[in-house]
Amino acid sequence: MVTEFKDYTKPLEAHFGKTLCKAIVGLLKGSHVGKMNSIKAEPLTCILTEMMGRDVSVRALQLGISSLRMRGEPICSWHRGYYYMNTDIEMNLTIQSLTDRMIALAAEVDAMSKKYAELYGKRPKLVFKDLKCHIDNLISIEVDQNNVGNNY
Repeated sequence: MVTEFKDYTKPLEAHFGKTLCKAIVGLLKGSHVGKMNSIKAEPLTCILTEMMGRDVSVRALQLGISSLRMRGEPICSWHRGYYYMNTDIEMNLTIQSLTDRMIALAAEVDAMSKKYAELYGKRPKLVFKDLKCHIDNLISIEVDQNNVGNNY
């Protein structure tokens, strides 16, 4: 079964999303504080499915975590799973990881846009929702040149 990209990006249902977010925070704050106590997505979705009495997909988990992060919850991640922040270093590492992903996506957009221009003689028409708000937020982030390249 082929899943459309729009299915991956559609928002969570309002009630389900609120309930899911509360459950995610409760689980992470209760048993998964700090990097060494992280939990992978698949076991986390199994626990959430049992708690909520309905299927919780990995994508629903990702949307829930994204929503929580947007509201200021310090939910961190690394290759071994998700966890609730315990130290500033953990949060910094997650912020750096998200930034690296953003840069990689920008490079993909740039490469695809160049190919589009090569094929069709013009740049693609791009539509950005809330672009000014996002750019203002990114510009307001100060870069500490003394810490560039440091690994924790």
